[in-house]
Amino acid sequence: MYSPYQLLNNPVFYQWFQDLLGDKNFRDFIAAHAIRPRPGDRVLDIGCGTGILVSHLPDVDYTGIDLNPGNIEHAQKKYGNRGTFHCTDASRLQTDETGWQPFHIITMVGVAHHLPDATLQEVLRECKRMLVPQGGRLLMFDPCFHEGQHPLARFLAQKDRGIYVRRPEEYERLCASVFARVHAGIRQDLYRIPYSFLLIEASD
Repeated sequence: MYSPYQLLNNPVFYQWFQDLLGDKNFRDFIAAHAIRPRPGDRVLDIGCGTGILVSHLPDVDYTGIDLNPGNIEHAQKKYGNRGTFHCTDASRLQTDETGWQPFHIITMVGVAHHLPDATLQEVLRECKRMLVPQGGRLLMFDPCFHEGQHPLARFLAQKDRGIYVRRPEEYERLCASVFARVHAGIRQDLYRIPYSFLLIEASD
């Protein structure tokens, strides 16, 4: 049976829908206040989708990966002059034949809530291996459930395509099982509508 969610698999429609919600403000914020890259940093964007994050970053060495070949094709056409894009699985980067170098920053925007605990931990371990040994950072951004949440934000999280939306402490626990330092905070003002994002920074 056809599902309206299938429209979100189309990169053009997906980005239009995200822009309608206020995606530019969200990505401007996370780029400037969370990712905080320095020119020349090697940045890996896991679940890069349409690749739009690179347009909010300074002159970095950007790599985007996604499992959706349509997203990668779209990203390569639109942002191929800003970075490189690969259709690959984040849990198997070390066995990939691309020849990855360690990254200063790895981002996962809206990825973790699509993954069950065991798979997410596998991806987190892979991220840890792929970060530079000193100063490397993982940044995660996902919807969450929390106390005092706006009813609309809770409803949207419940209806998300990702069926593993968690409470903040559950995301933190999974990250802490892999990384030594985990810092988290909730933002509810990054979209035009009430929406709860959990921002996590993890490092060793």
